[in-house]
Amino acid sequence: MAEGSKVPWRKTTQNPPPITSTKSEPTTATIPWTKIKEEIQPIENKKWQADIMFAIDCTGSMGGEIEGVKTAVIEFANIIHDDGISIRLGLLEYRDRLNGEEPTLHTFNGSIYTKDINQYRETVALLRSSGGGPEPESTLDAILLAMKSIQDISRTNALVVITDAPPHIPDKECKGIENIRIDISEMKLDQLYIMYPLEQSNCSVYSEILDGITGKSFDLRGSKDTFYDSLISLSHSISTNTRFG
Repeated sequence: MAEGSKVPWRKTTQNPPPITSTKSEPTTATIPWTKIKEEIQPIENKKWQADIMFAIDCTGSMGGEIEGVKTAVIEFANIIHDDGISIRLGLLEYRDRLNGEEPTLHTFNGSIYTKDINQYRETVALLRSSGGGPEPESTLDAILLAMKSIQDISRTNALVVITDAPPHIPDKECKGIENIRIDISEMKLDQLYIMYPLEQSNCSVYSEILDGITGKSFDLRGSKDTFYDSLISLSHSISTNTRFG
């Protein structure tokens, strides 16, 4: 019987009949199995899953940041894992497509994503900062390629962009900010984080990309410790938004 419904007693009965047995009767209510499962499943046993792609500007000025990712990535992954989230990591290096430098989407034993954090760290360590020429760089196309690499929309898909330069507008493929915002909405990117020099005025367009999507900007410039701390803070943001977003 549905909760809150009332069945009147017969008019000839002044009081409810006495209880003659304390034995519970089996219910005949039909509740969808999925609902029963949700009610008896402890919340702490819920399994969160996330695919996190790093798109790293690997032009000549980014050597310190590449080293910083290599240094912090194990703790970055451990923080998210300790919050009960199963993660896979992907890696995209990019430079300037309008200067003839095509991006590289790295693979791990034939897969775009890996659960092996040590293998991932070793691959990051092989990155070299070079090329790029004068600013800007192909960040919009890098975001687009990262989204095209999404494999499983049942998992949380997060993208971390690290760059010290403004984006080409238009880029070789992506024509502008509004175009990339539409692509983000249509291509099932759940979270976007962009690390860039916040005080650099020609990079302010990144805040427009972030408007309306779960994510955050982080300041790229500062000491080595500042960059490390930003990556650790970013891992907490991904964890929180995956569990409660």
